[in-house]
Amino acid sequence: MEDIEKAKERVGEIGGRIRRLLGADLNAYVLAAMRERFVASPEFADTLGDAQVAALKRAAAHDADEAAALMRDLLSDDVFLAAGVPDDGGADIRAVKAVDDALTRAEGRVARLFEMHGLPGEAPPYALPVRFIDGDDLVSLTRGLWKALGALARHRAAHAETVEASNSESRRRRWDEA
Repeated sequence: MEDIEKAKERVGEIGGRIRRLLGADLNAYVLAAMRERFVASPEFADTLGDAQVAALKRAAAHDADEAAALMRDLLSDDVFLAAGVPDDGGADIRAVKAVDDALTRAEGRVARLFEMHGLPGEAPPYALPVRFIDGDDLVSLTRGLWKALGALARHRAAHAETVEASNSESRRRRWDEA
């Protein structure tokens, strides 16, 4: 049982680091997408006064914070504990459905922000970060998550075998003593 608890703690620790990394990156994604679209749209940008640009930037910063908070709120330790290890063992965290859903929702927030503020064009799709963020990289964390989930599954299976063997022995003893 102690091994199971340690493995669960490890999955939770890695999940927390993934949450923080994706939250920080989503924050940057929202701000970068808004800035990029503003700069690339002179027909839109040139019609705004400085106060309007400042308001747009504040709205983008607010939505960026909300996107990061959404990631933290949607991705509890339970999400990672329930995740299965993909067959290919790849490094794409979107293999965890709840992560993919949260990232898709964040992309939708950016699209709505573009629409709400009249920015032309479509919001760029979110791309998983390939750089280090706060000392972590998503590929290594994802592979670490799969490894920790594999260890957790092995510990659970070993525990189940031990329990079954004990129960079987107990039934044998009861039979023999009856």
